[in-house]
Amino acid sequence: MSDASVVFLPWVRQGLAARISVPDPLKTALPAQAPLTVTLAVNSVEAPPVQVRLFGPADVLGIDPRQVVRTEPPAGTNDYESNDLAAIEFDNPDLPWLFTPAAADAQGRVRPWIVLVVVRVQDGVRLRAPREEPLPVLEIAPPALPGAELPDLSESWAWAHAQLGTHENATEDELRTVLASRPDLSISRLISSRLLAPFTDYIACVVPAFESGRRVGLGQSVDAGAQLEPAWASGANAPANIVLPVYYSWRFRTGAREDFESLVARLSPRDFSDTVGRRPLDITAPGFPVPPAMTPAVMLEGALQPVGTRRDPFPDSTTTVWRDQLQSIVNSANAQSIDANAEPVLGPPIYGRWIAGRHEVGKAPARTWLDELNLDPRERVVAALGTRVIQEQ
Repeated sequence: MSDASVVFLPWVRQGLAARISVPDPLKTALPAQAPLTVTLAVNSVEAPPVQVRLFGPADVLGIDPRQVVRTEPPAGTNDYESNDLAAIEFDNPDLPWLFTPAAADAQGRVRPWIVLVVVRVQDGVRLRAPREEPLPVLEIAPPALPGAELPDLSESWAWAHAQLGTHENATEDELRTVLASRPDLSISRLISSRLLAPFTDYIACVVPAFESGRRVGLGQSVDAGAQLEPAWASGANAPANIVLPVYYSWRFRTGAREDFESLVARLSPRDFSDTVGRRPLDITAPGFPVPPAMTPAVMLEGALQPVGTRRDPFPDSTTTVWRDQLQSIVNSANAQSIDANAEPVLGPPIYGRWIAGRHEVGKAPARTWLDELNLDPRERVVAALGTRVIQEQ
């Protein structure tokens, strides 16, 4: 039986797209088409090489909705935890990079041709049905700011990945086998880089990442030889308004943050009083005579107490007589157990005497744990509870 494992890949390319060799420059425009030469041999005779054209972002007018296998959060969610990120998963593991005319760079980075944007519902933001456009349209105009709503496309490579289900330490050949033969074990995923605010309505949209794809999705003409520029700029160069075609969309609303960090942030220090974790224990009527002026109570400690709590000494000047009386009674009752023929005397037990091998307390030159356990009323309470548990269970 093998252990299940999940492998994340920064990109996946299959078919002829896997033969593209020109790396993505990431910060600058891409060529409109990736140069790709195909050679053919017939009866061992090679034909002249042929330049082929692969489909690019300008050739796409939509995504089959059946490609979408899951959204995070699901559409219509009204209490999505605002500390999480929105995401969408596709059935094809190579879909986000299928029409990008470039290969990964030396660090394994390549921009996807689509991105997931998550936009706040506000004045100036509208997702409308197509009019003359082939796709639904997302409009962002003042007072909304595209620069505040849209991600930086130069970083889009970091927000897309593929996921494969396989065994631990799978080799590259095994990963290729999974991609080719087990489509049920692979997906691709786009993640929104936006940090969500609590109790806010959002529209999540899959939109083209390149300007040619944006123009075609809006029904506009495209220069087939023009380089692939980003669909929008960020920072100081962000547009005042923008119109984007939408391949897929859903709406959701966030709720409160409920992660560990947010729960810890709600904690605040409190100055506990001396009574926290302790309660008074009345020892003025123990069943044997005690001085009437003796301290009426000692503090019984619980298992949890404030850090740095100091324990009251026992005995003190007012409880020494109490301890001496208890010692005399305990020793008198338990001394009879040494002689099997002696008349039994009913009295308080000495807890732990069989382990310690002693039948009296308070007589050793130095104070021991047995003395503290049996002559301190706070310790006797706990010992009695423990004895009852043993007796009943």
